[in-house]
Amino acid sequence: MLRAVVIGAGEVFMDRYLDALGSPSLQGRISVEHVIDVKSPDIIEQQIESKGHSGIQVHQINRDSPFAQARHIIEHTSDSDVFIIATPTQEHVPLAVELLKSGKFVAIEKPYASDNAQIVQLDRYLSDQGEQSLFLFGYYLLEKGLAARVFAAPGGAPSSYFAKLNTEATLGELTVLRNLLGQVKKVDAVLLEGKGNPGKLQQRPWVLQDQSGGNTVETFYHLMCMLRVYLGTNEKLCIKEASLGVHSPTASTFKREFRTSCAETLTTAKLKSTNGVSARLVCAKYVPESLHQRWLRVEFENGTLHTDLESCETRIEFGERELHISLTNNRKYVTQFKLLADKFEDPNLPIDFSIFRNALVDTLEVRNVGKKAKLTHYDTTDLSSEWLDQLMSG
Repeated sequence: MLRAVVIGAGEVFMDRYLDALGSPSLQGRISVEHVIDVKSPDIIEQQIESKGHSGIQVHQINRDSPFAQARHIIEHTSDSDVFIIATPTQEHVPLAVELLKSGKFVAIEKPYASDNAQIVQLDRYLSDQGEQSLFLFGYYLLEKGLAARVFAAPGGAPSSYFAKLNTEATLGELTVLRNLLGQVKKVDAVLLEGKGNPGKLQQRPWVLQDQSGGNTVETFYHLMCMLRVYLGTNEKLCIKEASLGVHSPTASTFKREFRTSCAETLTTAKLKSTNGVSARLVCAKYVPESLHQRWLRVEFENGTLHTDLESCETRIEFGERELHISLTNNRKYVTQFKLLADKFEDPNLPIDFSIFRNALVDTLEVRNVGKKAKLTHYDTTDLSSEWLDQLMSG
């Protein structure tokens, strides 16, 4: 049984982690023993009990230096195996490095860093110590789009990835098929989501704050990870166009809190790699329900891959034939927790670090280019299917 500490008792922990840990497939595999947060333990304990869980020890921590926080966490959770960091993004790397230096196994919620300085900080640690004690969460790369991740390079994907999928093909047959499809020509991906209620964001307002990278880093990063899967590790991307649109909800309290230009929820980009792959990526929150869609499409020389990022199903078309791949368990975060347990049991398993890293560097560059362009003020509840069709066909 993997004994976990979760640092950060916010929406991700309450709504995703706890639900996943109730899955029968994780029973006896992983459990949360401790939760650490700056909020009052009484409040957190009540929330945990309301979710039907018990027996989790809750500890309060001060807003202190990462070194001091790491010492406090270790002192109160010495019996734990893995430390999961699910705090606001800008707090991930400083705390992770301190825990790693103390010999702890660390898992970091996505995105793992908020800026280039933090990327370099973690790079420096890993260049000396390696990735054996690190796991990175990736909700789309390692779960919703896991089938697309495996098909991008079946021979290079960890065997633990393939074990989480349902398909009639063997891993060897996937490798043969991937080779038959030839070069990647184009990658399109869209995440249009949300229920049109800006107040929902108050559960994690840091998503739109400048120090966390804004929604571009929070959500567009997923699309860039999926694109990076189909590019070589060292492939360079040229940003042809990038734009950020600011959501202008009617709620006055929301407007006052997120009036700055970092509060984007709409990000679009058109890109091209040095080996000729073109890409169009679009993400936005709080769009009309009729426009909700999450998908990835990859066009090869001799076929096409379609991934429905909602149902976690992938369809590969080649000639008049089709191959279907689906996630064995599409309950949120169950697959990622299984992969975390796999990594802890076998520290030599790769974690796709270069994909996550390069995608984050690319995402930050898209945001920088988009911020320099004239900001387009959208109310995303007014976006239409015609707008999306025009954007994706341009």
